Amino acid sequence: MAHMLTNEYGPRRFTVPIVRAAPPHRRIPPKWHPTTACLSASVPSEGAQAKLYWYSSFFTPNKPEAGGKQKYNIYITNALNTVIPKATYVLKVSYKVGDAVGWTTTRNYVDSGCQVDPQSYVGYQRTRQVEVVAKGTVYTSVDTVFRAPEYYPYGELEFPSSLRFMTPGYPPAGSKFSAKITVINLALTPLDAGASLEVWADLPAGSPASPTCGTKGDVSIPLPKLGPGKSKAIEVAGLTAPNQAQASVTAVVFAAGCKTGDASLSERAYGYQPVSKAVPVFMGSGNIKNQYTFKLRTTPAKPKANSTMTVKFKVLNAGTVEGPVGKVAIWTSPPVDSFGGFVAGPPCSPEGFVALADFGDVRVQPGKTASLKVENVPVPAAPGFWAVTAKADAACGGGADALLLVYNVPAYAVVEVV
Repeated sequence: MAHMLTNEYGPRRFTVPIVRAAPPHRRIPPKWHPTTACLSASVPSEGAQAKLYWYSSFFTPNKPEAGGKQKYNIYITNALNTVIPKATYVLKVSYKVGDAVGWTTTRNYVDSGCQVDPQSYVGYQRTRQVEVVAKGTVYTSVDTVFRAPEYYPYGELEFPSSLRFMTPGYPPAGSKFSAKITVINLALTPLDAGASLEVWADLPAGSPASPTCGTKGDVSIPLPKLGPGKSKAIEVAGLTAPNQAQASVTAVVFAAGCKTGDASLSERAYGYQPVSKAVPVFMGSGNIKNQYTFKLRTTPAKPKANSTMTVKFKVLNAGTVEGPVGKVAIWTSPPVDSFGGFVAGPPCSPEGFVALADFGDVRVQPGKTASLKVENVPVPAAPGFWAVTAKADAACGGGADALLLVYNVPAYAVVEVV
């Protein structure tokens, strides 16, 4: 059985929400604004696979001035099995807001002509309420979260990879780790020096859902002055992984000079998994900027159907001790199944793979990578685009997967079979 479930966005691997905040867009009810082209298009069957995935970065500034501009990126991912492989296009948006002060609504509509999806008006329209302020208005708006696809190899805003913001990515319970938290100023004026970043390895049991001013984290860091639209990555050291199956690094920003009980400027939580003992944890390495996929390559680059290919990729030991790469399992699957890589079978007992190679003699130090090559991998019989997934330590020779609730993301990419 594949580690996958399906929701309104398409393939998903897990059900536990990690980022405690709604995305910048909210979904439009299906009855709103279908275009003439969409109304005349054929209606897909119930439960049809979504063909596009998209979300936006933060809107900057959060509150634009009347007559000013607001900017953001839209990340649009192709989930089709034809035309092009799954890939993400970054659309940079900049628009001028109206001259009136007050609340207004922005609407984004991807595939507005239903050229890709006959029912795009159901899921591809989203709105956001935007407050337009008078020129010269001073306000504070910050956030601490990642938005680019390479932070979310499991799919759209789904479980940021702990490896992307933690060192080590899988700390043993009771051990120290560090987290890199990026703070962004979404206002039109500088964030004054003196604001504080409070970080917890996991909020203690019984803590309020939203910490207020005066609450101290496991680590407190004063923030420097931060210009409008600027961001800064803050290295937070000295966090201790709790002795529990799952935890969330919680980052909260309080304004300079805030009073006890005041609400925070921002609160975010990033999920991770402490492991019960020190083990090597192998993950795909070589994330591609603005893509969910990795730098996995095949030789030939476009293999022929029903032939064989060589698969080259890198793995990273995200654990805390040296260990062998062990068995590497390789799967081929349709791209629509490939967010987070396609892995079938229970942990430590992979099923349905097309190749299995033994790298038991390759040992990797913590935090280091190894380049691997698997030859004579069978190519799918049908031409088209296929996801290729390579999972190291598939048989749990290093002992990691037996301890992991959320499997360590493998290296994966999409190739064209001709």
